[in-house]
Amino acid sequence: MDFFLTLFVLIFVGVILYQIVEFLKNESAPEVSVPAKLVDKSMRSSSSIDANGIANESITYSLLFELEHGERKAFIVSHGKYKLYVVGDAGVLRYQRKRFNVLDRYV
Repeated sequence: MDFFLTLFVLIFVGVILYQIVEFLKNESAPEVSVPAKLVDKSMRSSSSIDANGIANESITYSLLFELEHGERKAFIVSHGKYKLYVVGDAGVLRYQRKRFNVLDRYV
C-alpha cells in the first residue's frame, strides 16, 4: 500500500512540476507575430464517472491557424478566447511558444 501511495505522490508532483516548467518556458519565450488565418475551431468533450458515481465533464477548445507559408499551428485556448473568433478570420497572430495570445484581425 505504501508503494502505491508513494507512486501516486511522485506522479502528482511530476505533473505539477511539468506544468510549472511549461508555464515558465511559455512566459520566457519571445512573442512571435505572423500573418495567419483561422482555418478550424474544435471543441472536444470528455466525461468520466468516478467510483462514487459522480460524473465529471471536461471540454477542450482549440484553434487551428494557417500561417503565411502554409504551416499550421494549433493552440488550446479558454472558452472566452474560443468564442471570440470565427473560421475565416485573418490577421496578425501573436503567440509565445505554445501559448496563443491574440489574433489582431485585419480591418
